[in-house]
Amino acid sequence: MAYNLTNLTAAQDLGDLAVVANTFSNGVLFAGGTVAIFFITLILLSRNPNNDFANSLLVSSFVSFILSGMLAFGGFINILFPLGYLIILSLTGLLVWTSK
Repeated sequence: MAYNLTNLTAAQDLGDLAVVANTFSNGVLFAGGTVAIFFITLILLSRNPNNDFANSLLVSSFVSFILSGMLAFGGFINILFPLGYLIILSLTGLLVWTSK
């Protein structure tokens, strides 16, 4: 498989290099990044003894929703990622609201 490296020669900084890598991977790079950030924040927040899992899931899905919304608005990832995080956010919000 041959890659067209014309886009890579126009890269001026690290951000342009990340955009070229995301373009070559068809959006998998930034989409995988949002999923990784979701799970990392979920694990870090759930380790805190003052937080329960529902609150950790609520904060983690909100952060991932905002991040993936910005990336989807820029055209870097598919719109299904923000919608998925919004569904997780709404169901977790409903769980937290009904449990109080």
